[in-house]
Amino acid sequence: DNNRPVIVSGLIAVPEVASKKLNIVSYQHGTVFSRDEVPSFIEKSAEARLAVARFAGSGSVVIAPD
Repeated sequence: DNNRPVIVSGLIAVPEVASKKLNIVSYQHGTVFSRDEVPSFIEKSAEARLAVARFAGSGSVVIAPD
């Protein structure tokens, strides 16, 4: 909006692998009922923990906006 800065939040999970080329998975969470049940609060989001475990655990970068 009129080139004003916007604050955003989310999660980026980068696996520790030897490969220099990594796939990127964009994960979009479902409806939440609390502001802290989002990917950036991974300890409170079982859905985000599962996505990170599955995709970053297989060598892909995971990006997940709140």
